[in-house]
Amino acid sequence: MELIFSILLVILIWVLMTFYLIITLYVVINVLKFVKALFTTMPGKGYKEKFKAKLSLNILTFLPKKRFVQIIVAMALVNIGLYGMSRYSWIDNEDALHIKAKHYLVAGDVLSRQMEVAHIIFHPDSYKIRPLVWLLHGIYNLGEQHLPNNDAEKAMWYYRFFIYPYAKKDILPYSNLAVKEYFRPWMPHFIGRVFYEFPLLGEIFFYNQNIRINHEYLVDETYREPQIRFLTKSFEILEELSTKPIHDPNMYRAYLQAYPGFAFFYSLKQGYYYNGFQNRQALYKEPWFVEQDRKQLAWYLDFEKHFSDEKVQKLYGKRLAKNKVLLYCALLSMTEDFIRITHIDHTFSCEGEPMKTYVRIRNLLVGEDANKAPLLRSSKYKELKQLNTSQGDKGGVLFELSNQEIDTLYFSYISGYGGMYKHIGNQICGYTVYGNVYESPDHMTYWERGANESAAEDYQQFLEKINKKTKTGEKQ
Repeated sequence: MELIFSILLVILIWVLMTFYLIITLYVVINVLKFVKALFTTMPGKGYKEKFKAKLSLNILTFLPKKRFVQIIVAMALVNIGLYGMSRYSWIDNEDALHIKAKHYLVAGDVLSRQMEVAHIIFHPDSYKIRPLVWLLHGIYNLGEQHLPNNDAEKAMWYYRFFIYPYAKKDILPYSNLAVKEYFRPWMPHFIGRVFYEFPLLGEIFFYNQNIRINHEYLVDETYREPQIRFLTKSFEILEELSTKPIHDPNMYRAYLQAYPGFAFFYSLKQGYYYNGFQNRQALYKEPWFVEQDRKQLAWYLDFEKHFSDEKVQKLYGKRLAKNKVLLYCALLSMTEDFIRITHIDHTFSCEGEPMKTYVRIRNLLVGEDANKAPLLRSSKYKELKQLNTSQGDKGGVLFELSNQEIDTLYFSYISGYGGMYKHIGNQICGYTVYGNVYESPDHMTYWERGANESAAEDYQQFLEKINKKTKTGEKQ
């Protein structure tokens, strides 16, 4: 029965995706023809008729029978191929478990893989693909009821279907848009979500999604509600993946491949629990946030042990370095939080786990060579990577990534936002901290000296802010 239902679901998916493809082609081609007609139609008598003739507004003209059949056959082959691949991965192997649930979830896999293509064009929240998301939720609900509660496979499927589309693009669901004051009396949120799909209307009625902190008077109490709901569910899924076993071997391998990216994404987006422009530090007073960080730090340190397993190394292959970097960055986010939190509650210790873990992970990320030459100059990438490779275990795993990834992550976690933590580890605690720390001040450029001075000033201002709050009796 489940097999028959699964096949019927795939047929429904084939029909729906064919419909979406036809509509998308119709809109895109007519938009292109419209733009072309604007520049090629000469004004004068019969302008309207000439202009209209250059478009393909008639669906029968746009889609003659032969082209229609070709699209149907092509989409049928795509869906058959995806169904076969998914069955081979999750059902047709001797290690497969929970087959009854898999029959449904394989159909969901066929749909989600095609939706990944749609996400190239559309935001995962877009109303244009909302019917597909509803269908995917229905399929997931049919399958997950046949999975045991003591197995994290249920969470893994949820992540693949409903969290990964956001994590892949490093985005969150739409917030409840902040409506401009003039339109607030008559513009409910659900109307705003529809209008936001049309860029010109969005610019007229709504403020940008990332409202700055000095404009928080524009934000009502439900502004981040959809994002907070998404983050809350994401943490539940992360907790299940971190604390429950996965008995299906193939799904366990999928978990190993997905977990570092999920950890990186969630740790990066936690600041959006704050109802306004994301402000992570404002959440340090919240016990639930501190507890989340505490759990994540323990989970990520436990997962780190997998990197020394030869079987896991073989599974990752060329992506081993990327997965290490993603998990290391998540660990840096957690330890940075706790370094600040323990300063605020006056429990900071250089011998504490957060500080020691921060130094160890940072040094693994950038390696010893990051101390020995000016970095992140475009002309130095090739030279640095060669030097890094020659150093073997002393090299930094970050420099095995692409130039753009190195540039972005180095600034985010090492030289820019990581400057104050480097200062604490090196100057306050006396640790050797790699990354934009030079062995001799004589080798520093003016900019590099300024960066170190700026990090020291940031730390001093942070301490003064804490002391000021303590003296005024403000609750920490």
